[in-house]
Amino acid sequence: MIKHVGHGRVILDVQTGEVSLFLYDIQALVRHLPHRDNYNIDIHTPSGVFTIVDASDYMFDKLNTLWIGWKLASDHESQVTGGEED
Repeated sequence: MIKHVGHGRVILDVQTGEVSLFLYDIQALVRHLPHRDNYNIDIHTPSGVFTIVDASDYMFDKLNTLWIGWKLASDHESQVTGGEED
């Protein structure tokens, strides 16, 4: 399950339990065996790799859309303000 709680944060059910992540911490989303009905998604972050087990295309697409949307908004904000703030 994926819950978007706002302000760039999501709560996910992963292999080790529930985890709260900021979208800006996600470095990569990796689908394992994507041609099956259900597969695992690895979420790579600076603090480690979190695995969503038995994920569906819907779950991957939802997480990927949130992540890409945040990245696009963040890149746009950076261009408008002239760069990252300290």
